[in-house]
Amino acid sequence: MKEIKVEAKTVTEAVEKAMRELDLNRQQIEVEIIDEGKKGLFGLGGKNAVVLVREKKWSSSNEQETVEPARREKRERQEEVKSYKFDLKSQEMKFTPTGDDIKDAENLLSQILSLSGISFKPGQSRMDQQSKTIFLSFQTEDSGLFLYDDARGLFALQYLVNSIINKGRQEKVTVRLDTGDFWARTEDKIRRDIEKAISTVKRSGRPYRLRPMPSQFRKIIHDMVKEKYPEFQTVSEGEDKWRKVVIKQVKK
Repeated sequence: MKEIKVEAKTVTEAVEKAMRELDLNRQQIEVEIIDEGKKGLFGLGGKNAVVLVREKKWSSSNEQETVEPARREKRERQEEVKSYKFDLKSQEMKFTPTGDDIKDAENLLSQILSLSGISFKPGQSRMDQQSKTIFLSFQTEDSGLFLYDDARGLFALQYLVNSIINKGRQEKVTVRLDTGDFWARTEDKIRRDIEKAISTVKRSGRPYRLRPMPSQFRKIIHDMVKEKYPEFQTVSEGEDKWRKVVIKQVKK
């Protein structure tokens, strides 16, 4: 009797993968779900499904059974997908503004991370009243998930928190999240990149193009150059993910 343990993103994908490897169809196997897995939010905190698939034992009474029509097999697969589909609404995420913006932001961050299955410890929280910006930090062993690919995960989480906390508000606030000292390290690197660019422009007299980067990083560059190097100016060029900052001397 053939038997195999398979891991995949969903139960359905794991079962289909097992059928391919065993060269059997849905009517010829028995499935034992070891772990249903979890999709997680915005690609974070997910967990693969694990199934044990074995070939059925055929008795004399069913050896002559014919294979069910493909239409039935397709319907069964659709039912499996429906049964194991991750639904954020079913996680009962609740948010009621309290009037305390910092506490509200902390509550949202805690709920989202918990529903994503990510272990974390809250860090420092503060609000800059002038810019209406809330700064929240948290510690997690999964920080690499958030900081990979120019902090794509961190920005996705930040966008989600901002969208929820500002829903229905007239006076908007901005929530900036941090983990693993990301912003301190990022700003330090950007500062060094700017110094290198300014030095190159002074020496060559030609504009200097930095690498493509997210809008959050470009804004830091614009602000730093404007504050520290008034004899230089910055402009953005390019589209979408290829958009970058160009530093050049101000024409006299």
